[in-house]
Formats: sequence, structure tokens, C-alpha cells
Amino acid sequence: PRRLSWCRGWEAVPSPFTVQVAWHEKPLREKLKKHGGQWDPARKLWSLRYNAVVYLGLEDRIVVEKGRGGSGPGDVTPVEGL
Repeated sequence: PRRLSWCRGWEAVPSPFTVQVAWHEKPLREKLKKHGGQWDPARKLWSLRYNAVVYLGLEDRIVVEKGRGGSGPGDVTPVEGL
């Protein structure tokens, strides 16, 4: 999956965000768990609230999957112009 660059307006979205964190980033994974992050092994992504994404400085790791509001499962689409 591609990572997204920061986009204005995302702070108003209440739903959980998915972020990509590599397996070898264990300290970061532990922080995600501490802040309510949940691992989805099928998608290989973490889900957590936007305020936690910002607090942990992970805005550049937000991903949007086409299968979740787009056209095909497993692909990632950058969101622009929000």
C-alpha cells in the first residue's frame, strides 16, 4: 500500500483511520496498542482514531483502501483535496 501525505479536513472525520506500520517497528506497534489501535491481520493495517494518529505523528502513514469506499479490495488510493 502507498502512504498518504497529510490532507486538510481529515481531523473532522470521526471514523477510525488505517495506518501502515512495519513489523520491525515494535516500539511503535506497542504505542499503537496503548492508544487503542487494533491490528487487522487480513489487511495488514492498524486501525485507530484520528486524534491518536495525530498524537503519534502518523499522518503520513494513513492509507485508504479501494475496497472500503472505492472499487477494489486490497488496493490503496490517495485522497486529495479534502
